[in-house]
Amino acid sequence: MSLDALAEASGLSARMLIGIEHGRRNPSLLTILTVAKGLKVDPATLIGPASNARLL
Repeated sequence: MSLDALAEASGLSARMLIGIEHGRRNPSLLTILTVAKGLKVDPATLIGPASNARLL
């Protein structure tokens, strides 16, 4: 899926998606859910396994 297609499907701006993709923006949970809906995938697919998360 192209970035423009994802922006249209999710309702997010391509600029925001580029920032997330390049690690310059940290998406909120709502943004992750919105991107997952646009991609038609389970949000857990975008987050990955909990064992990779660092807890402070």
